[in-house]
Amino acid sequence: MSPQSSFRRAKTQSGFSLLEIMVGVVIGILGIIIIFQVMSVFEGRKRTTGTGSDAQVAGNIAMFNIERELKLAGNGFGTSTFMGCDVTAYDSNNAGGTKFNFPMIPIQITQGGDFPDTLVVLSGDANMMVTTKVFTAAPTIESKKMQSSRSGMQMGEVIIIAQDKNTCALAEITDNTDPDTLTISHQSNTAYTNYLKKAVTSRFNAPAGITFTQGRINDLGLTPRLATWTVGIKATAGNDGSLNGKLIWKNDLNYVDVNPKDTFNDWFAVADGIVDLKAEYGVDAGCGSGGACSGKITWTNVNPADWLQVVAVRVAILARSQQYEKPTSAGSNVTNTPPEWSGGAFAMALNADGASKDSFKAGDADPNNWRNYRYRVYQTIVPLRNVIWGGGSE
Repeated sequence: MSPQSSFRRAKTQSGFSLLEIMVGVVIGILGIIIIFQVMSVFEGRKRTTGTGSDAQVAGNIAMFNIERELKLAGNGFGTSTFMGCDVTAYDSNNAGGTKFNFPMIPIQITQGGDFPDTLVVLSGDANMMVTTKVFTAAPTIESKKMQSSRSGMQMGEVIIIAQDKNTCALAEITDNTDPDTLTISHQSNTAYTNYLKKAVTSRFNAPAGITFTQGRINDLGLTPRLATWTVGIKATAGNDGSLNGKLIWKNDLNYVDVNPKDTFNDWFAVADGIVDLKAEYGVDAGCGSGGACSGKITWTNVNPADWLQVVAVRVAILARSQQYEKPTSAGSNVTNTPPEWSGGAFAMALNADGASKDSFKAGDADPNNWRNYRYRVYQTIVPLRNVIWGGGSE
């Protein structure tokens, strides 16, 4: 074989050199790295979007429930000129204390400062009597005689009996069959059948009775609500920690002590991912005491001198996404300043765990740093129609 033929065969050989294989491997590795980076960014964006949607749903649910509660505020006693009187109450089912007090007002706001505010809303559901009735006599300490008619006052309904602007008591109607058509009874620990034909035993009538001989009565219906709304933190009485970061409520006119058994009225969770609640009164100084409302509202968090002047409430909820967002660079977070509502900025004094105080600075990557989460603010203004329409006229 000639040298020329051997050279020709060498030129026609096929395959990859080591250098070509190494270049291919590097390109493949770079491709894999890019793919994983894209997938990581995509998954992060997907989690952010998903948890943001969860926060939006939770915020809407929370605001819907609070707004519905506030719209009922004052139902059953919005016409009373005794608005604000201190109600002495008794509940035989209340293992944590059978006697308690509450004011006869549509809503009371307790400022939480750096912590969430608390709303207490009183409302009734009477379907036949929404005005105040006058009673002029008390045949016994467990009965009251109306001035004109007891019409609309049904067996089983809970009432507030007021002697004056300072003294009121809670009672439960156990009988309305007296032939005089004027007298109702509120006997303690008595078995009777309510107007829904259900056999029950009275629970809201104190054994000592009510000694008022004349005054006014407002009907709260069969299932009244003294609803307390707040956001669960570890400092909340009756919270074992499972309610942290949730919008919670309880009804102090329907005592339930089941989970856990701790002599506290049970809280019920409404929405998860809620980290703050703020509210203010809308006061019209022209309302109340027979005065004509001016239509000019001043927003305040101070309890008014005349509760009939409270014509609206504005409330805000702060919902937090569950997705922890790492700082993009030193000192850079997804939330660098506290979220705001119409009443100002939220305090953001709590960590993301909803319990301990915030001790982090911008850029700290600790999961409890509130700056590493996204937030949504929900707020609304609710007019107190039952008060506005009633106007304290009896």
